[in-house]
Amino acid sequence: MATPKSRKTSPASPKRAPKRASQSPAPRRGAAPAVRSRVAGADLDSRVLLLEAAAKVGEAEINLVIRGSKEIEEKAGRGLLAPFLNHVRDLLALVTDYSRGRYRAIPLGSIAVIAGALGYLLSPMDLIPDFIPGLGLVDDAGVIGACLKVVRPQLERYKAARRS
Repeated sequence: MATPKSRKTSPASPKRAPKRASQSPAPRRGAAPAVRSRVAGADLDSRVLLLEAAAKVGEAEINLVIRGSKEIEEKAGRGLLAPFLNHVRDLLALVTDYSRGRYRAIPLGSIAVIAGALGYLLSPMDLIPDFIPGLGLVDDAGVIGACLKVVRPQLERYKAARRS
């Protein structure tokens, strides 16, 4: 009866070094890891949360944002959101044009980020309730600001295309 050969590792065969705690895990698919490497601190948290929420946005949410555009514009004209009003109008126009097939030169992920942020303005479930004077719109302004940081290049290209 033949004896099985024992497995020996030859000195020439590469061995995997054990993973150290300081090594980060392999990057996941999607945009969040790229954002994580470019941004630090609280800004990182808001952008990652925005991207994770955007992953859940679909056609129904995009249509909800389009139908609620008047309400979104009204809310964007108040308090801490007022400086974002023109940006919010541009974001609404971009989502509407994308939905109607008039402008498709933007990744669907960016549309999802925009729809997620604008949908947050419609949502009655805020981190800070809107009825609290002075503080109620802080979270909404933060979400719109984070959205603009993520999609600003695409928004600028859209605005340039719209002008021409």
